[in-house]
Amino acid sequence: ESLGVRPDQVVDYKAMVGDKSDNIPGVVGIGPKNAQALLGKYDTLEEVYEHLDELKPGQQKKLQTDRDNAYLSQELSRIVTNLNIPLDLEKARVTSFEPESVRDLFRELEFRSLMSRLSNVMHILGMTETQQASEQLSMFDHKPSEGLVEASTDTKSIVVDTPEGLEKMVKALNAADVIVFDTETTSTDKMQANLVGISLAVRPKELGIQPDTLHFHLAQYLDEMHF
Repeated sequence: ESLGVRPDQVVDYKAMVGDKSDNIPGVVGIGPKNAQALLGKYDTLEEVYEHLDELKPGQQKKLQTDRDNAYLSQELSRIVTNLNIPLDLEKARVTSFEPESVRDLFRELEFRSLMSRLSNVMHILGMTETQQASEQLSMFDHKPSEGLVEASTDTKSIVVDTPEGLEKMVKALNAADVIVFDTETTSTDKMQANLVGISLAVRPKELGIQPDTLHFHLAQYLDEMHF
């Protein structure tokens, strides 16, 4: 219905209109409305070419010029359904996967819309990022963790929101032997989160935060200090 033709005419419709997402060329100059009208009158691509002499000169020329592309596009648009391929649905069932490996592949292939769906798939499968990390560690025979050290809440937080404060913090960072780095985001889901700040610590129980605000252009001062 969305294409304006019957289901059995979709292949011939794409043969004339083409499909850029699948690199199907179609016939140059024949758009959806023309294809709908032609198939509405002649039913199939073959019948359209059988009655070329009945068409307007412009349509005749376009269809004649791209005849080879039309039949190539027809072949490319047709889904082959008679291949003898055994399918075991149980073996095809997905119970778990490695999110980072999948994300790396999606980035390489530029599958941006699929990337945003991974979190939903993981939720459906009952997977979590923590669970996945544990599974990956087990692959390399790591010893079980002896337990997590509870983080201290007795910290001194310094909000850096002026050029002077930033300069002071940069000096402290340059003089430090060890720097602890973290990010502050709007969500723990890294596919949906937006960055709102950066946390840096050079001494125990002391934390520096660089917020991104309208009043303090952080990048400008970092650039000026060559940091």
